[in-house]
Amino acid sequence: MPRTVGAMPLGRHSSQLFPAPVQAIAVVAVCWSVARADPAPGFDGRALVVLVALAVGVAAFAGWSFQRDRGRDATTPILMAMAGGVLCWASPNSAGSALAFMACFGVGARLEPSRAVPTAAGGVLAVAVAALAYDGSFAGTAAYGLGFVATMLAGANRRASLLRVEEAELLLVQTQRSHEEQVRAAALTERTRIARDVHDVLAHSLAGLTIQLDAARLLLERSDADGRPLQHVERAHDLAREGLREAREAVGALRGDAVPLSAGLQTLVEDRRRTSAPATLDVEGDVDGLAADTAWAVLRIAREAVTNVQKHAPLHALGIRLAVRGDDVELTVEDHPDGDRPATSPVGSGLAATGGGYGLQGMSERAKAIGGTVEAGPYRHGWRVVARLPVAGAPAGPAAEHRP
Repeated sequence: MPRTVGAMPLGRHSSQLFPAPVQAIAVVAVCWSVARADPAPGFDGRALVVLVALAVGVAAFAGWSFQRDRGRDATTPILMAMAGGVLCWASPNSAGSALAFMACFGVGARLEPSRAVPTAAGGVLAVAVAALAYDGSFAGTAAYGLGFVATMLAGANRRASLLRVEEAELLLVQTQRSHEEQVRAAALTERTRIARDVHDVLAHSLAGLTIQLDAARLLLERSDADGRPLQHVERAHDLAREGLREAREAVGALRGDAVPLSAGLQTLVEDRRRTSAPATLDVEGDVDGLAADTAWAVLRIAREAVTNVQKHAPLHALGIRLAVRGDDVELTVEDHPDGDRPATSPVGSGLAATGGGYGLQGMSERAKAIGGTVEAGPYRHGWRVVARLPVAGAPAGPAAEHRP
Protein backbone atom coordinates (compact mmCIF):
# COMPACT_ATOMS: atom_id res chain seq x y z
CA MET A 1 0.00 0.00 0.00
CA PRO A 2 1.31 3.51 -0.71
CA ARG A 3 2.41 5.63 2.20
CA THR A 4 0.46 8.82 2.76
CA VAL A 5 2.32 12.08 3.31
CA GLY A 6 -0.07 14.83 4.28
CA ALA A 7 -2.96 14.44 1.88
CA MET A 8 -0.84 12.95 -0.93
CA PRO A 9 0.41 9.36 -1.53
CA LEU A 10 4.12 8.63 -1.44
CA GLY A 11 4.73 5.02 -2.35
CA ARG A 12 7.52 2.93 -3.80
CA HIS A 13 9.43 5.94 -5.21
CA SER A 14 10.09 7.22 -1.68
CA SER A 15 12.76 4.53 -1.30
CA GLN A 16 14.80 6.42 -3.90
CA LEU A 17 15.26 9.49 -1.65
CA PHE A 18 18.11 8.10 0.44
CA PRO A 19 19.05 4.49 -0.33
CA ALA A 20 20.14 2.71 2.86
CA PRO A 21 23.73 1.98 1.73
CA VAL A 22 24.26 5.63 0.76
CA GLN A 23 22.96 6.79 4.16
CA ALA A 24 25.22 4.40 6.03
CA ILE A 25 28.29 5.41 4.02
CA ALA A 26 27.52 9.12 4.53
CA VAL A 27 27.21 8.78 8.30
CA VAL A 28 30.39 6.71 8.56
CA ALA A 29 32.22 9.36 6.53
CA VAL A 30 30.92 12.12 8.84
CA CYS A 31 32.05 10.23 11.95
CA TRP A 32 35.48 9.59 10.43
CA SER A 33 35.82 13.26 9.46
CA VAL A 34 34.84 14.53 12.93
CA ALA A 35 37.12 12.01 14.66
CA ARG A 36 40.16 13.22 12.65
CA ALA A 37 39.39 16.93 12.95
CA ASP A 38 40.68 19.36 15.54
CA PRO A 39 39.30 19.39 18.15
CA ALA A 40 38.62 15.64 18.15
CA PRO A 41 35.78 14.23 20.28
CA GLY A 42 36.78 14.02 23.93
CA PHE A 43 35.51 14.33 27.48
CA ASP A 44 36.22 17.91 28.42
CA GLY A 45 35.53 21.39 27.12
CA ARG A 46 34.91 21.85 23.40
CA ALA A 47 35.89 18.24 22.67
CA LEU A 48 33.02 17.09 24.90
CA VAL A 49 30.58 19.32 22.96
CA VAL A 50 31.81 17.73 19.72
CA LEU A 51 31.40 14.24 21.18
CA VAL A 52 27.88 14.91 22.48
CA ALA A 53 26.75 16.61 19.24
CA LEU A 54 28.12 13.77 17.13
CA ALA A 55 26.51 11.13 19.36
CA VAL A 56 23.13 12.92 19.31
CA GLY A 57 23.29 13.36 15.53
CA VAL A 58 24.20 9.72 14.86
CA ALA A 59 21.58 8.45 17.35
CA ALA A 60 18.92 10.67 15.80
CA PHE A 61 19.88 9.45 12.35
CA ALA A 62 19.75 5.80 13.47
CA GLY A 63 16.39 6.30 15.18
CA TRP A 64 14.96 7.97 12.11
CA SER A 65 16.32 5.28 9.78
CA PHE A 66 14.83 2.38 11.75
CA GLN A 67 11.39 3.93 12.13
CA ARG A 68 8.75 2.09 10.12
CA ASP A 69 7.18 5.31 8.87
CA ARG A 70 9.65 8.19 8.67
CA GLY A 71 7.04 10.25 6.84
CA ARG A 72 5.23 10.86 10.15
CA ASP A 73 8.17 11.76 12.39
CA ALA A 74 9.52 15.33 12.77
CA THR A 75 11.36 15.06 16.09
CA THR A 76 14.48 13.03 15.35
CA PRO A 77 15.36 15.03 12.21
CA ILE A 78 15.22 18.24 14.28
CA LEU A 79 17.75 16.76 16.74
CA MET A 80 19.88 15.61 13.82
CA ALA A 81 19.80 19.10 12.25
CA MET A 82 20.64 20.81 15.54
CA ALA A 83 23.55 18.42 16.14
CA GLY A 84 24.88 19.18 12.66
CA GLY A 85 24.42 22.93 13.31
CA VAL A 86 26.49 22.76 16.49
CA LEU A 87 29.25 20.85 14.67
CA CYS A 88 29.41 23.62 12.04
CA TRP A 89 31.39 25.76 14.55
CA ALA A 90 32.32 23.30 17.30
CA SER A 91 34.20 21.21 14.71
CA PRO A 92 34.59 23.61 11.76
CA ASN A 93 37.28 21.53 10.04
CA SER A 94 35.06 18.42 9.75
CA ALA A 95 32.04 17.36 7.72
CA GLY A 96 29.78 17.39 10.81
CA SER A 97 27.46 19.93 9.16
CA ALA A 98 26.46 17.18 6.70
CA LEU A 99 24.14 15.79 9.40
CA ALA A 100 22.09 18.99 9.28
CA PHE A 101 22.00 19.02 5.48
CA MET A 102 20.86 15.37 5.39
CA ALA A 103 18.12 16.08 7.92
CA CYS A 104 16.87 19.14 6.02
CA PHE A 105 16.76 17.31 2.69
CA GLY A 106 15.11 14.29 4.26
CA VAL A 107 12.25 16.19 5.90
CA GLY A 108 11.75 18.30 2.78
CA ALA A 109 11.45 15.16 0.69
CA ARG A 110 9.22 13.25 3.11
CA LEU A 111 7.07 15.78 4.96
CA GLU A 112 4.74 18.53 3.85
CA PRO A 113 6.41 21.99 3.99
CA SER A 114 4.71 23.11 7.20
CA ARG A 115 6.21 20.14 9.07
CA ALA A 116 9.63 20.40 7.41
CA VAL A 117 10.27 24.05 8.40
CA PRO A 118 10.99 23.32 12.12
CA THR A 119 13.92 21.08 11.13
CA ALA A 120 15.56 23.81 9.06
CA ALA A 121 14.78 26.34 11.79
CA GLY A 122 16.39 24.07 14.41
CA GLY A 123 19.51 23.78 12.30
CA VAL A 124 19.71 27.58 11.81
CA LEU A 125 19.20 28.20 15.55
CA ALA A 126 21.89 25.66 16.49
CA VAL A 127 24.45 27.08 14.07
CA ALA A 128 23.74 30.61 15.38
CA VAL A 129 24.23 29.54 19.01
CA ALA A 130 27.42 27.67 18.13
CA ALA A 131 28.70 30.74 16.25
CA LEU A 132 28.24 32.87 19.36
CA ALA A 133 29.90 30.25 21.54
CA TYR A 134 32.89 29.61 19.30
CA ASP A 135 33.38 32.99 17.59
CA GLY A 136 31.86 31.98 14.26
CA SER A 137 31.53 34.62 11.60
CA PHE A 138 28.21 36.21 10.71
CA ALA A 139 28.73 35.50 7.00
CA GLY A 140 29.49 31.85 7.68
CA THR A 141 26.45 31.52 9.94
CA ALA A 142 24.21 33.12 7.31
CA ALA A 143 25.66 30.85 4.62
CA TYR A 144 24.96 27.75 6.69
CA GLY A 145 21.42 28.95 7.44
CA LEU A 146 20.67 29.66 3.79
CA GLY A 147 22.19 26.30 2.90
CA PHE A 148 19.86 24.50 5.31
CA VAL A 149 16.81 26.29 3.89
CA ALA A 150 17.90 25.67 0.29
CA THR A 151 18.49 21.99 1.03
CA MET A 152 15.02 21.69 2.59
CA LEU A 153 13.50 23.32 -0.51
CA ALA A 154 15.43 20.94 -2.75
CA GLY A 155 13.97 18.03 -0.81
CA ALA A 156 10.49 19.54 -1.14
CA ASN A 157 11.01 19.83 -4.88
CA ARG A 158 12.08 16.19 -4.98
CA ARG A 159 8.96 15.23 -3.03
CA ALA A 160 6.72 17.14 -5.44
CA SER A 161 8.42 15.43 -8.39
CA LEU A 162 7.87 11.97 -6.89
CA LEU A 163 4.26 12.78 -6.13
CA ARG A 164 3.69 13.78 -9.74
CA VAL A 165 5.23 10.53 -10.93
CA GLU A 166 3.07 8.46 -8.60
CA GLU A 167 -0.06 10.41 -9.52
CA ALA A 168 0.70 9.76 -13.20
CA GLU A 169 1.15 6.04 -12.50
CA LEU A 170 -2.08 5.95 -10.48
CA LEU A 171 -3.91 7.73 -13.28
CA LEU A 172 -2.52 5.21 -15.78
CA VAL A 173 -3.71 2.30 -13.66
CA GLN A 174 -7.15 3.86 -13.29
CA THR A 175 -7.29 4.47 -17.04
CA GLN A 176 -6.38 0.84 -17.73
CA ARG A 177 -9.02 -0.39 -15.30
CA SER A 178 -11.59 1.92 -16.87
CA HIS A 179 -10.69 0.58 -20.31
CA GLU A 180 -11.01 -3.01 -19.08
CA GLU A 181 -14.42 -2.22 -17.60
CA GLN A 182 -15.50 -0.65 -20.89
CA VAL A 183 -14.31 -3.70 -22.83
CA ARG A 184 -16.06 -5.99 -20.37
CA ALA A 185 -19.28 -3.98 -20.62
CA ALA A 186 -19.09 -3.99 -24.42
CA ALA A 187 -18.52 -7.76 -24.42
CA LEU A 188 -21.48 -8.28 -22.08
CA THR A 189 -23.68 -6.10 -24.30
CA GLU A 190 -22.67 -8.07 -27.38
CA ARG A 191 -23.22 -11.38 -25.64
CA THR A 192 -26.66 -10.23 -24.53
CA ARG A 193 -27.51 -9.23 -28.09
CA ILE A 194 -26.40 -12.62 -29.42
CA ALA A 195 -28.34 -14.38 -26.68
CA ARG A 196 -31.46 -12.45 -27.63
CA ASP A 197 -31.01 -13.32 -31.30
CA VAL A 198 -30.44 -17.00 -30.53
CA HIS A 199 -33.52 -17.07 -28.36
CA ASP A 200 -35.71 -15.22 -30.84
CA VAL A 201 -34.63 -17.21 -33.89
CA LEU A 202 -33.25 -20.65 -33.02
CA ALA A 203 -35.16 -21.35 -29.81
CA HIS A 204 -38.48 -20.22 -31.29
CA SER A 205 -37.88 -22.25 -34.43
CA LEU A 206 -37.07 -25.39 -32.46
CA ALA A 207 -40.08 -24.85 -30.24
CA GLY A 208 -42.29 -24.58 -33.32
CA LEU A 209 -40.67 -27.70 -34.80
CA THR A 210 -41.37 -29.63 -31.61
CA ILE A 211 -45.04 -28.67 -31.72
CA GLN A 212 -45.35 -29.77 -35.36
CA LEU A 213 -43.64 -33.09 -34.62
CA ASP A 214 -46.00 -33.65 -31.72
CA ALA A 215 -48.94 -33.17 -34.07
CA ALA A 216 -47.38 -35.49 -36.69
CA ARG A 217 -46.77 -38.14 -34.07
CA LEU A 218 -50.41 -38.08 -32.97
CA LEU A 219 -51.61 -38.42 -36.56
CA LEU A 220 -49.23 -41.32 -37.23
CA GLU A 221 -50.33 -43.09 -34.07
CA ARG A 222 -53.89 -43.09 -35.42
CA SER A 223 -53.11 -44.00 -39.03
CA ASP A 224 -50.18 -46.42 -38.84
CA ALA A 225 -50.67 -49.57 -36.84
CA ASP A 226 -47.08 -50.79 -37.25
CA GLY A 227 -45.57 -47.52 -36.06
CA ARG A 228 -42.58 -47.58 -38.40
CA PRO A 229 -42.86 -43.96 -39.54
CA LEU A 230 -43.67 -43.10 -35.95
CA GLN A 231 -40.21 -44.23 -34.80
CA HIS A 232 -38.52 -41.74 -37.10
CA VAL A 233 -40.85 -38.95 -36.05
CA GLU A 234 -40.21 -39.72 -32.39
CA ARG A 235 -36.45 -39.64 -33.04
CA ALA A 236 -36.80 -36.32 -34.83
CA HIS A 237 -38.89 -35.07 -31.93
CA ASP A 238 -36.19 -36.10 -29.45
CA LEU A 239 -33.53 -34.32 -31.50
CA ALA A 240 -35.62 -31.15 -31.72
CA ARG A 241 -36.26 -31.21 -27.98
CA GLU A 242 -32.55 -31.73 -27.31
CA GLY A 243 -31.68 -28.87 -29.64
CA LEU A 244 -34.19 -26.63 -27.86
CA ARG A 245 -32.69 -27.48 -24.50
CA GLU A 246 -29.17 -26.77 -25.73
CA ALA A 247 -30.30 -23.50 -27.31
CA ARG A 248 -31.75 -22.40 -23.98
CA GLU A 249 -28.53 -23.37 -22.23
CA ALA A 250 -26.53 -21.38 -24.79
CA VAL A 251 -28.71 -18.34 -24.15
CA GLY A 252 -28.19 -18.72 -20.41
CA ALA A 253 -24.41 -19.03 -20.86
CA LEU A 254 -24.30 -15.91 -23.01
CA ARG A 255 -26.20 -14.02 -20.33
CA GLY A 256 -23.83 -15.29 -17.63
CA ASP A 257 -26.33 -17.62 -15.93
CA ALA A 258 -25.19 -20.73 -14.08
CA VAL A 259 -24.47 -23.68 -16.36
CA PRO A 260 -26.04 -27.03 -15.28
CA LEU A 261 -22.77 -28.88 -15.83
CA SER A 262 -23.29 -31.89 -13.58
CA ALA A 263 -26.81 -32.47 -14.85
CA GLY A 264 -25.68 -32.05 -18.45
CA LEU A 265 -22.90 -34.64 -18.11
CA GLN A 266 -25.24 -37.04 -16.34
CA THR A 267 -27.75 -36.65 -19.19
CA LEU A 268 -25.03 -37.56 -21.70
CA VAL A 269 -24.29 -40.76 -19.78
CA GLU A 270 -27.97 -41.69 -19.42
CA ASP A 271 -28.64 -41.09 -23.12
CA ARG A 272 -25.67 -43.29 -23.95
CA ARG A 273 -26.96 -46.09 -21.71
CA ARG A 274 -30.33 -46.00 -23.48
CA THR A 275 -28.54 -47.26 -26.59
CA SER A 276 -27.42 -50.33 -24.55
CA ALA A 277 -23.80 -49.13 -24.58
CA PRO A 278 -21.90 -48.98 -21.26
CA ALA A 279 -21.21 -45.47 -19.97
CA THR A 280 -19.71 -44.10 -16.74
CA LEU A 281 -19.26 -40.65 -15.20
CA ASP A 282 -16.67 -39.74 -12.54
CA VAL A 283 -16.59 -36.23 -11.02
CA GLU A 284 -13.84 -35.01 -8.68
CA GLY A 285 -13.63 -31.60 -7.00
CA ASP A 286 -15.88 -28.56 -6.72
CA VAL A 287 -17.69 -28.45 -10.05
CA ASP A 288 -20.05 -25.70 -8.86
CA GLY A 289 -17.07 -23.35 -8.43
CA LEU A 290 -16.27 -23.23 -12.15
CA ALA A 291 -16.72 -19.96 -14.02
CA ALA A 292 -19.63 -19.86 -16.47
CA ASP A 293 -17.27 -19.78 -19.48
CA THR A 294 -15.39 -22.83 -18.25
CA ALA A 295 -18.50 -24.81 -17.32
CA TRP A 296 -20.06 -24.10 -20.70
CA ALA A 297 -16.86 -25.08 -22.54
CA VAL A 298 -16.63 -28.36 -20.57
CA LEU A 299 -20.23 -29.24 -21.38
CA ARG A 300 -19.94 -28.41 -25.09
CA ILE A 301 -16.64 -30.28 -25.49
CA ALA A 302 -18.10 -33.29 -23.69
CA ARG A 303 -21.17 -33.28 -25.94
CA GLU A 304 -19.07 -33.02 -29.08
CA ALA A 305 -16.80 -35.85 -27.93
CA VAL A 306 -19.78 -38.10 -27.07
CA THR A 307 -21.39 -37.28 -30.42
CA ASN A 308 -18.20 -38.37 -32.17
CA VAL A 309 -18.26 -41.66 -30.25
CA GLN A 310 -21.88 -42.18 -31.28
CA LYS A 311 -20.99 -41.48 -34.91
CA HIS A 312 -17.88 -43.61 -35.22
CA ALA A 313 -18.10 -46.25 -32.46
CA PRO A 314 -21.66 -46.44 -31.12
CA LEU A 315 -21.10 -49.81 -29.41
CA HIS A 316 -17.95 -48.84 -27.54
CA ALA A 317 -17.91 -48.38 -23.77
CA LEU A 318 -17.87 -44.68 -22.89
CA GLY A 319 -16.11 -43.07 -19.94
CA ILE A 320 -16.35 -39.42 -18.84
CA ARG A 321 -14.10 -38.04 -16.08
CA LEU A 322 -14.15 -34.49 -14.76
CA ALA A 323 -11.53 -33.42 -12.21
CA VAL A 324 -11.14 -29.96 -10.63
CA ARG A 325 -7.69 -29.51 -9.11
CA GLY A 326 -6.58 -26.10 -7.87
CA ASP A 327 -6.88 -23.56 -10.67
CA ASP A 328 -7.35 -26.14 -13.45
CA VAL A 329 -10.11 -28.48 -14.57
CA GLU A 330 -9.50 -31.58 -16.69
CA LEU A 331 -12.17 -33.31 -18.77
CA THR A 332 -11.48 -36.76 -20.23
CA VAL A 333 -13.86 -38.51 -22.65
CA GLU A 334 -12.70 -41.89 -23.91
CA ASP A 335 -14.16 -44.95 -25.56
CA HIS A 336 -12.92 -48.50 -26.10
CA PRO A 337 -14.36 -51.81 -27.30
CA ASP A 338 -16.67 -53.52 -24.85
CA GLY A 339 -15.93 -57.24 -24.80
CA ASP A 340 -16.86 -59.04 -28.03
CA ARG A 341 -19.24 -56.35 -29.26
CA PRO A 342 -18.36 -54.85 -32.64
CA ALA A 343 -16.89 -51.33 -32.74
CA THR A 344 -19.34 -49.99 -35.28
CA SER A 345 -22.87 -50.57 -36.45
CA PRO A 346 -24.94 -49.58 -39.48
CA VAL A 347 -26.43 -46.76 -37.43
CA GLY A 348 -22.99 -45.49 -36.47
CA SER A 349 -21.79 -45.61 -40.07
CA GLY A 350 -24.70 -43.52 -41.18
CA LEU A 351 -24.08 -40.91 -38.51
CA ALA A 352 -20.38 -40.76 -39.35
CA ALA A 353 -21.27 -39.75 -42.87
CA THR A 354 -23.11 -36.70 -41.53
CA GLY A 355 -20.08 -35.16 -39.81
CA GLY A 356 -18.63 -31.95 -41.18
CA GLY A 357 -15.08 -32.68 -40.05
CA TYR A 358 -14.90 -29.68 -37.69
CA GLY A 359 -15.64 -31.36 -34.37
CA LEU A 360 -12.06 -31.56 -33.06
CA GLN A 361 -11.23 -28.14 -34.46
CA GLY A 362 -14.27 -26.65 -32.78
CA MET A 363 -13.33 -28.21 -29.43
CA SER A 364 -9.79 -26.85 -29.69
CA GLU A 365 -11.01 -23.37 -30.63
CA ARG A 366 -13.51 -23.36 -27.75
CA ALA A 367 -10.81 -24.35 -25.24
CA LYS A 368 -8.26 -21.90 -26.62
CA ALA A 369 -10.76 -19.03 -26.33
CA ILE A 370 -10.60 -19.28 -22.52
CA GLY A 371 -6.93 -20.19 -22.21
CA GLY A 372 -7.22 -23.99 -22.33
CA THR A 373 -6.08 -26.86 -24.53
CA VAL A 374 -7.57 -30.00 -26.09
CA GLU A 375 -5.68 -33.19 -26.98
CA ALA A 376 -7.30 -36.01 -28.94
CA GLY A 377 -6.04 -39.27 -30.40
CA PRO A 378 -6.23 -43.08 -30.44
CA TYR A 379 -6.27 -44.81 -27.06
CA ARG A 380 -6.78 -48.50 -26.12
CA HIS A 381 -8.26 -49.43 -29.51
CA GLY A 382 -10.58 -46.50 -29.14
CA TRP A 383 -10.32 -42.71 -28.89
CA ARG A 384 -9.63 -40.27 -26.10
CA VAL A 385 -10.23 -36.52 -25.78
CA VAL A 386 -8.57 -34.60 -22.92
CA ALA A 387 -9.44 -30.93 -22.31
CA ARG A 388 -7.58 -28.81 -19.76
CA LEU A 389 -9.19 -25.49 -18.89
CA PRO A 390 -8.76 -22.74 -16.27
CA VAL A 391 -11.27 -22.81 -13.42
CA ALA A 392 -11.63 -19.01 -13.52
CA GLY A 393 -12.60 -18.91 -17.19
CA ALA A 394 -11.45 -16.35 -19.75
CA PRO A 395 -9.21 -13.46 -18.54
CA ALA A 396 -10.55 -9.89 -18.41
CA GLY A 397 -10.21 -7.76 -21.53
CA PRO A 398 -10.61 -8.47 -25.21
CA ALA A 399 -9.59 -12.12 -24.80
CA ALA A 400 -12.66 -12.65 -22.65
CA GLU A 401 -15.05 -12.13 -25.51
CA HIS A 402 -15.64 -15.85 -25.77
CA ARG A 403 -18.76 -16.96 -27.56
CA PRO A 404 -20.40 -20.27 -26.63
